[in-house]
Order: sequence, then C-alpha cells, then structure tokens
Amino acid sequence: MTFTDDDQLGAQAGCNHLGGSVSLEGGALDVRALAMTEVGCPENRMRQDECVSRFLCTRPAYEVDGAQLVLTGGGTSVTLVDEEAESPDRALVGTTWRLEGIVAGSDETGAVSSVAAGVRSTLRIADGRVGLRPGCNRAGGEVEVDEDTVTFGRMFVTLMDCWGAKNQVERTVLGILDGPVAWTIDDDTLTLRLGATSLLYRAVG
Repeated sequence: MTFTDDDQLGAQAGCNHLGGSVSLEGGALDVRALAMTEVGCPENRMRQDECVSRFLCTRPAYEVDGAQLVLTGGGTSVTLVDEEAESPDRALVGTTWRLEGIVAGSDETGAVSSVAAGVRSTLRIADGRVGLRPGCNRAGGEVEVDEDTVTFGRMFVTLMDCWGAKNQVERTVLGILDGPVAWTIDDDTLTLRLGATSLLYRAVG
C-alpha cells in the first residue's frame, strides 16, 4: 500500500492494482473512487483482490506504530510494515554488484536484455575507486559519488581478447561508465542510467 502527497492511495494484494483518492481525517482511511485493474489472475489471488477492495471501502481506522501501519475495520485487522524498514536499500559504496540486465529506451517502453549465460559483469565502489569486470577484462579507476550521480574517471582496462556476448556486454558497460551517470537503488537493485540506456545490477556481496 502506498500514499502520495496528492492524496492518492495505491494497493496491491497479489495480482491487480487498486487506486483511489484518500482522506486521513478523523483517524480513518476514507477511500473514494476506488478503481482496480482487470488482469486475469488465479482464483485465489482474485479473491484476495476483492477482499482488499471491500476492506478499504469500510473506512478502516488506522494507527501508526513505529514502522507498522495497523488498519482495523469490519471486524478485520491488517498490519503493514514499512518496506524500507523491513528491507532497507543496499549501500552503493562497499557493495559488490552483478550486472543482470541492460535496458534500451525509457522506463515505460524500454526493452530489457538479460545478460547472457556465461557472462559475469560486476562492479564495486570503495575508497573513491571503482573495480570492474565489465564482461571479459578487468578495469578500474577513480570515482566520485554524489546524491544522485556517480562520476567515473578515466579507467585502466586489461587487454584480453574478448568475443561474442562477453565483448558486447563489455563494450556497453564501458561506454556507459564514462563520466557522470545517474544512479538509484531500490532494495538490492542498482540502476545506472546514461541517456536512454540503463544497467541493472543486483547486490551479491
């Protein structure tokens, strides 16, 4: 369940997405104009969607207790835990990241290509430097990390001959990690974006 600054509520119970306007006055969730997508789901998950939809329409009382949100209404009590408290984002610095995908295009329409089997591409930033296995060779150099940008300086790269998928991934990675790159982390996933291309990494250590 999510709440936005413009008084909108979003929820998901396992299949479809629900959304509507919400007021928090009087210690209760007053949800209005609740709508739900119509994705075909297994029967048990459809029942979950319907149960949550009915529950949100009971104007449940809410109470925030630390990282927990407790909703009570219609004889039912639901406890939600803040996602960031339950599973905090990994740190950019000091974490080893493994490349899992390359996105070409915008977040909404971009095509995601998985890294081919047998290609291992990793990245680790520590003490103002970055160490890379971009796909075949090893690489490294200086790096500066800001709030939403990481700037890669000139790198050294070993000179092994690379072919096929390893060479393709390496050329893509080194082409992006050259200068300032936007970065975001969600849980254990790091996204590095330059223009219309993004590198998707997963924390592995």
